[in-house]
Amino acid sequence: MTVSNAGTYGIGWTIKQVTIREIDGARNLARCIDTEGQYLDATTSVHRTGIRPQVGQIWLADRDLGAWTLKALIETDVASVYAKSSPNRSPQWLNALDFGAVGKNDDTDNYGPLQRAIDATPEGGTLYIPPGKYRIKKTLEIRRRNITIRGDHTGRWTYNTLDPTCIKPSYGGFTGSELIRIKDPQEGGHATNIDGVRIIGLTFNGVYSDSLTAPNISGLYATGAVRDLRIENCSFWQLTGYGIRTGPYTRTDGTFVFPKGWRLVEVTADANNLTGFYLQNLTDASLTDCLAVGNKGDGFYHRSPGDVIYTTCRAAWNTGHGYRLDFGSADLLYSGCTTDRNGGNGWYITCLNSARNRPTVLSGCIARRDGKNGGGAGVRVEGTTSNIHPPLIASGLTVVTGRDDDGTGVVTPAYGLIANKIRAVSLSGGYLEGTTAPLLTDDTSTIKADPAVLQYTAT
Repeated sequence: MTVSNAGTYGIGWTIKQVTIREIDGARNLARCIDTEGQYLDATTSVHRTGIRPQVGQIWLADRDLGAWTLKALIETDVASVYAKSSPNRSPQWLNALDFGAVGKNDDTDNYGPLQRAIDATPEGGTLYIPPGKYRIKKTLEIRRRNITIRGDHTGRWTYNTLDPTCIKPSYGGFTGSELIRIKDPQEGGHATNIDGVRIIGLTFNGVYSDSLTAPNISGLYATGAVRDLRIENCSFWQLTGYGIRTGPYTRTDGTFVFPKGWRLVEVTADANNLTGFYLQNLTDASLTDCLAVGNKGDGFYHRSPGDVIYTTCRAAWNTGHGYRLDFGSADLLYSGCTTDRNGGNGWYITCLNSARNRPTVLSGCIARRDGKNGGGAGVRVEGTTSNIHPPLIASGLTVVTGRDDDGTGVVTPAYGLIANKIRAVSLSGGYLEGTTAPLLTDDTSTIKADPAVLQYTAT
């Protein structure tokens, strides 16, 4: 049974469905959040049920007597986390606070408690990290497969993060190159591949004081055969390294292994010192509604992808390129993706080592005001004389020029599309605009554009 807030049922909001976030035993109060995202305090004096309220449970609360009171435990999937007739918690759901974690944003080192909690999470289980700012002095490592690590909330844009579950470097210095690490089993000494991990609702913040940043720290780094990882509703921001980084690993028998089968959903990389998403050899993956904004490198860098789909992702105000596709590509699709005011090109594509004639596809994509650093193009594809680039297929591609939001700065980009030494470009529908020309190509490239592609030189 799932119950919405009682206003739906016309009973004056005197009954709410709430989830318990914290327990204050001294005052017999439970800090709860309702289905509208509002917090409230409810008394924990539950009569006749014999059930002791616990963090993570979902209850019906009412305020017939003026104060909110927990009245009934609801039958939901979340409620099964705790035994409904016993105070004993399910072994499949762990709370980081029970391992000694303290999210007070002070000099407490949470590395030990959080690492113990991760290591204790059973396969198929969930580690819940309540709201708070947890500082750590060492890199956390995920060494168990098929586990979920989840917080409560993170902001899509970092200016609206509210009160997220946040992991940060410690005041007293940090040892390591990333906040969280996942290794190939041979590299990490594991018995099995670390597959099936879920990371949900967490913020990884590289700023560890008001005036200093920890050196050379990325958010998450995964190498080797790390498969079926899902990152959802997470933010990686103000890190001195990369937001998210992947890479291959060569095992002792010479086997070359790499991450695959990932799903990134509503993940933000904001204001990082290097590239937001640095994805090397990540294949068979999907990125959906991900945001790369204000990074000092590229927004998204993908090297040697295969069977990868980017859907409604956005790259804006990055110092480098919005999307950088490099080295080799097999069956990569950008669908409904956008850029805005990146320093380099909106898309910069150099798949020079593609063994097969596999095209890159842009469908319904929009590039706005890119080339802020000077010139550039909405989309730029580059091959070489000895290595002609595989085809580009663009359907409904729109490139427009413009200045900064405040009306200052140079109008860019110079070109809507630049195509050099590419086997073929197929353009259908869309709009190409540049301050110099809508299209720039060389004699070795074949451009096939239908009459429905509008071209305009901005003044």
